[in-house]
Amino acid sequence: SHFKTLIIGSGYELAAYLRRAAYRNSHVIQRKIIGILENDILDSGTLVFGYPVLGADKDLIEIINDHNITEIIICDETFIDKHSNEISDCKKNGIVVKQYISEVKEI
Repeated sequence: SHFKTLIIGSGYELAAYLRRAAYRNSHVIQRKIIGILENDILDSGTLVFGYPVLGADKDLIEIINDHNITEIIICDETFIDKHSNEISDCKKNGIVVKQYISEVKEI
């Protein structure tokens, strides 16, 4: 069976991930992107790269429950800091939480 995935983020990182997801061999990881959680100006219901915006950060738990989300991919580092408790809860409930980072960083 495949992951039912929620993508969290906005702007460049989100676009970079969704572009990559579109061209990636989907047989490698069975993943169905259910929708996007984002806090920018887009209204709920707007499509980004064909995927619906389901709500904003505050709607996280509700969206997870409504859509039986089994995987979360976070394209927004600030989300991780702000929502560490919710992320911990998700992991405790068996949801796989991942972060997508597209930039090259000096170390």
